[in-house]
Amino acid sequence: MVEELTYFRDELVRLHQEGELSDDELVDLKGFVNAIITHITNGNKNEERLVNIMGGTIIETESERLMRVGADQGAAKMAVEMGQEYGLSDEEI
Repeated sequence: MVEELTYFRDELVRLHQEGELSDDELVDLKGFVNAIITHITNGNKNEERLVNIMGGTIIETESERLMRVGADQGAAKMAVEMGQEYGLSDEEI
């Protein structure tokens, strides 16, 4: 399994270097593989070693992070606007 995972990682890197995978796609694919490894190994002694082959644990994909950041900014903007509508000061908001 280690050899196959190393080969897969090397192929992902090669495709990225050749422009066939974007930065986001590479990060997302590594994250998905790590999630699968974590699920399959379920904390056994091989989990850390196998996840490290793919470049460490990635809990949240880049595209998920970008969506979360956008949602957080949208929620903050909405809170400020609502506070202003109710006549709250900046400190109160």
